[in-house]
Amino acid sequence: EGVTEAEFAARRQAGAFALHWRAHGLGYGIPAAALAGQGTLLINASRAVLAEAQAQFPGLVVLLVTAPSRGAGAAAGRARARKRRGPGGAAGAGGLSAAAGHRAAGGGQ
Repeated sequence: EGVTEAEFAARRQAGAFALHWRAHGLGYGIPAAALAGQGTLLINASRAVLAEAQAQFPGLVVLLVTAPSRGAGAAAGRARARKRRGPGGAAGAGGLSAAAGHRAAGGGQ
């Protein structure tokens, strides 16, 4: 779910995220409510919060998924596409479900 920087900051201050981080000029978070249920939950998170996640969730199992690189040009194109996405836009959710995390557009790293 794409949200504004202000909304992301408000949710972070309210403790709505079990984990949160900044990458590529955007804020990302794993909703605490998504972790409250039972069963298995698959999340897409940053390596930057891996140590914090392992400390907070002792039963955490980490899966590393990699794909072949298509070069720096492809990475730059993806970064530009992310910056074009705005809250509420067709691509605003960035392909993530609510259980996988929230993202705020704009801001620094």
